[in-house]
Amino acid sequence: MLGEEHPSVGAALNSLGAAHDALGDSATALREYQSSLELRERVLGVDHPDVAVSLNNLGYMYRDLREFERSLEHLDRAMRVLVRVYGDDHVNVGMALANLGATYYEMKRYLQAQEQLERALAILERSLGPRHSNVATILTNLGNVHYALGAPAVALGAFERAIAIFDDTVSSGHADLAVAVQGAGDSLAQLGRHGEAATVLERGLALRSADDVGPFDRATTEIALARELWATGTDRPRALALARAARERLDMSNPEDAQLVAEIVAWLRGVTER
Repeated sequence: MLGEEHPSVGAALNSLGAAHDALGDSATALREYQSSLELRERVLGVDHPDVAVSLNNLGYMYRDLREFERSLEHLDRAMRVLVRVYGDDHVNVGMALANLGATYYEMKRYLQAQEQLERALAILERSLGPRHSNVATILTNLGNVHYALGAPAVALGAFERAIAIFDDTVSSGHADLAVAVQGAGDSLAQLGRHGEAATVLERGLALRSADDVGPFDRATTEIALARELWATGTDRPRALALARAARERLDMSNPEDAQLVAEIVAWLRGVTER
């Protein structure tokens, strides 16, 4: 028997947390992750990589629950543990900084997100090389930050770099590739390059037509492509059909979906009442 105060028990609690998280049981997942953290701190000490894993998992959970300050608290603690264990320039530290950047982005604190993501990018390029898929993921996140900051040309450069890396390193249906393609299409649209945007978004729609893609993601690409097809005048009947399909697939009881539906309805009204 291992006993209750054994590192393997901490690992088991962490796995239970992940299982409950996958099932959508956030409350139980949080309890298991917290129990894993507390046991690991007692048994392994506060400066151990497994403690950082538990802190990261709690940070992810709180971010998903939109408890952003608690997410930052745990992700920052995880990053500091990893710095003490590995030093400032380790790949795990880079990934921890990327996690912090993602949370700042969700909080709309874009300059802080940019700072963390740029630090993460520099570390990962040195540690993994400039053509690694994790580098592409951070480039995608940086693209989203630059787009939110009103710099679509800078965003486009980041998205295009990410796409080139993803094309060489991941499967054609990878979710992160779809995000980068969507970002590139949106950036081109913002720059007024509507024909190029439509071409890129056609690829994005193909990527997001798989059965495992959520309705919000698919609808986001459908309405983006609809706008660009309308702007170019190449296929306005299809533009209307895409926008209506996007509207129909969304769930009005979900606040995020409802906001997108409102945007789609406003766009449809604007183009059909002219």
